[in-house]
Amino acid sequence: MREAVERLYTVFARHRLAARIDGCPHCVTDEDQHLLRRSPLRELGEADLSRFVAKAITTWGNVDDLRHFLPRILDLALPGGGVIEIDTVAAKLDLARWWEWPMDERDAVRACFAALWRRTLEREPEERPAVLLLDTLATAFDDLAPFLDAWTARLHRWADHHPAVRQFADTAGTIVATSPTLRHPQVVVWLLTLLPHLELLFKEIEEVDLGLAEALLDTHDQLVLLRGTISLR
Repeated sequence: MREAVERLYTVFARHRLAARIDGCPHCVTDEDQHLLRRSPLRELGEADLSRFVAKAITTWGNVDDLRHFLPRILDLALPGGGVIEIDTVAAKLDLARWWEWPMDERDAVRACFAALWRRTLEREPEERPAVLLLDTLATAFDDLAPFLDAWTARLHRWADHHPAVRQFADTAGTIVATSPTLRHPQVVVWLLTLLPHLELLFKEIEEVDLGLAEALLDTHDQLVLLRGTISLR
């Protein structure tokens, strides 16, 4: 992930700090403005940037202002657990229409989210649920195929990726239980296309990790139920 963040700093260095960042006079104070300038970009903390992130593009600053601060914002947000949340950053990127930015900038943004996704699939659901990150990704990305393909590859190599299997079981269970028709349809279709593979996966994992195999069997049954109760176009 560090490499992806460093790439952001390099690519977005072309966006200099504006002489003035316009903001709503009723909600952006002189002190707020000062916080953005009191330290070099890489040294700004969450306390300096959190208010800007919340108001960026809507009531404070424009797209170019966001692009100037974006490397540090993602640097702080990607590890998780802080004040600046990645779902807020994704929403701001969507407002900024980041998919229309120059190719190298788009590639740098994608690389950061891809690194975050890989790290999430290596963690247990209790630590960072993949299902929640999928909702975040759906805010900023129209096509989730690269993320889902990376997950599929780990399921096929399950022996080296037990957390990815548990994340899959957790995600399927959560989606079945919480209005699947409101989820990104690409995710729901992907879950259902893996049904045949789950039967084979169960037989392989049963000999190694009975608890994980039983969770996978539950997942299979939940997806069968899902397939019978919704209509996907």
